[in-house]
Amino acid sequence: MILTLIGYRGSGKTIVAQALHNRLALPAVDADQIIQNRAGSTIREMFQRQGEPFFRDLEEQTLAELLARDNAVISAGGGAVLRQTTRDRMRAAGPVIWLEASVGELARRIAADQVSAAQR
Repeated sequence: MILTLIGYRGSGKTIVAQALHNRLALPAVDADQIIQNRAGSTIREMFQRQGEPFFRDLEEQTLAELLARDNAVISAGGGAVLRQTTRDRMRAAGPVIWLEASVGELARRIAADQVSAAQR
């Protein structure tokens, strides 16, 4: 089973993925972390050096690989849904869960997350 979590940055995708991992014994995978590991740079650096299209191509490729797995809870990046092919792959792989939070809560979480701020 593939569960894909989508939502704005700060909506709780990584935390919910870990909780689902603990509950369902499915591997939890953070797509943004895999992309950064593969590129050897942060998302912020990729946007600055190579531009958004480069990052989105890498994101699409990475998610295609992750969505082809048999079992996982995938925390997709906030902009992963921008490409139709990625949205189609997500739907075909299994349930897609959109996490929401109020604007105030998103702002609070993003401001409190220094690691994410440095990377994005």
